[in-house]
Amino acid sequence: MEKFEFGTGMITKVIEEIDKAKEYIRIVVFQIHNTKLINKLKQKVKDGISVEIITLPFSSINENVREDVSNNLNELKAVGGKIDICDWNVGDSSNTRTITGDWYLLHSKFIVTDKNAIVPSANLTNEDEIDAILVYDYNEKISEFNEKFNLIKNLFINQGIRNKINDKSVFIPPSHIQNTNSILHYPDNFIPEIEELEEKLYVFPIEGKGREFMMKVINEAKEFVYISSERFTDEDFYYFLEKKACEGIEVKILTKFKSRDYQEKIKNFSKDLLSLKVGFKDMSHMHAKLVITDNLLSLGSINLNKMNLGFKVTENSKRYWRENTEVMIINKNEKIIKESKDKFLKIYNEAKDVTYQLIFKEGERFRDISKKVFNTILTPDARFYLSNKNIRSEIWNRKKIYDLLINADKIRIKRGLRRITDDLLKEIENNQNL
Repeated sequence: MEKFEFGTGMITKVIEEIDKAKEYIRIVVFQIHNTKLINKLKQKVKDGISVEIITLPFSSINENVREDVSNNLNELKAVGGKIDICDWNVGDSSNTRTITGDWYLLHSKFIVTDKNAIVPSANLTNEDEIDAILVYDYNEKISEFNEKFNLIKNLFINQGIRNKINDKSVFIPPSHIQNTNSILHYPDNFIPEIEELEEKLYVFPIEGKGREFMMKVINEAKEFVYISSERFTDEDFYYFLEKKACEGIEVKILTKFKSRDYQEKIKNFSKDLLSLKVGFKDMSHMHAKLVITDNLLSLGSINLNKMNLGFKVTENSKRYWRENTEVMIINKNEKIIKESKDKFLKIYNEAKDVTYQLIFKEGERFRDISKKVFNTILTPDARFYLSNKNIRSEIWNRKKIYDLLINADKIRIKRGLRRITDDLLKEIENNQNL
């Protein structure tokens, strides 16, 4: 049997599933804070059930809960639970805002017991965000997930990855990273190619590049692509989704419409997506990472961010790859796909249109202009009127440009031209009366 859920209360679902275990529970997770879950694991250990957890160092836990969470986890260890710390570190953490000096790369989330195999997009914390979960209760999947657990343990806990990487130069850590298990990146030839999408749990970048995987998932769509991502700041993925929209694929996106580092970029790309009639909705407590198409569901830990998707690095003419340790699973069960689509659309229809978020942000700009230039105060209604007029006009103008480019490209291909010229654009524009 396979089960899919999408919404709040996913930690409760996880606890219900692991409570079925009679022999063992094995967890790989970015963060595990939830008191009810940890207490359940303590009880399971006392009942003679083996509990193994692979997670980040306690220093990665937010300071406001670090002491309580550390105490809970140490109590779990004291009664016999096994907690392995993954301090594997890839890249240059000086470019990130991290809790500690290190940027720990374990972002994977999955659970396997003797009764089921579970992929939650949720971290096992006390925050009740919108997340998704897939549960399997048959032996083939349980065996597969155990193999993936062993893979991560052998590579990152037992340090077998050092033996697999021949290029020792990647083990030179930046000076600000103190962790001895730090590398700058992976040799590009260390990452295998993904030949075709299989119904299995993938571990990235050990079994392929996350970016390549996500693009393959979306490229196989014939009708629609529905995406949920906690964060969406990757520039190349914006362009990729714009291309799919231009090809006639229905694209809908649910995300948190905010970023400390990329707000202006997000605003501009949002306008482009909206001009192409991409559905773009904001949900402030969205955390789920999933892609639903007309032929599959993919769920796991990858956000549409640069380090989650991964990216290439070139140094001294050598190619490397830099990426978090992530997981995604493929499910092609028609019933699950339909169910996931219906649940996605229910949440999507309740979310805020990003257009209104753009109007609100633009209203703040007009408020400042009014105060500093005209020495007057705009009422909230006046701010909304001006920003609404400006944003919708800007989206409409971008739509006209995209329409012009789309039609010009069709003529270019038909005529066998290599380039879109200004003469061709003028010809198309005159014929369309734009």
